[in-house]
Amino acid sequence: MTQTQPGGKLTLRNLGGAQALRQFAEQYERDKAWLEANRDHLLKEYEESWVAVRGGEVIAAHRNIDDLVRKLRDEGQEPLNMVIEYVTRRKMTLLL
Repeated sequence: MTQTQPGGKLTLRNLGGAQALRQFAEQYERDKAWLEANRDHLLKEYEESWVAVRGGEVIAAHRNIDDLVRKLRDEGQEPLNMVIEYVTRRKMTLLL
């Protein structure tokens, strides 16, 4: 969906317009809900790892977020176009 280079400016135009942004937001919410609904399964397979989810499936996972992002980009995937979350049993607050 996004067409910017790393460090590039995100605008409504390069996001594909309002309709594309709305579709992206809806897909993001579905993927976030899928992640929450499947958390127990994800904990068994990916505990203490970062997972990238799109379309109701795990696209990639890695214990290190930098390595996950690098892997996604090497495969031609844009990390901004998916839900990426750390899977853990511990209560955490992430400051981004």
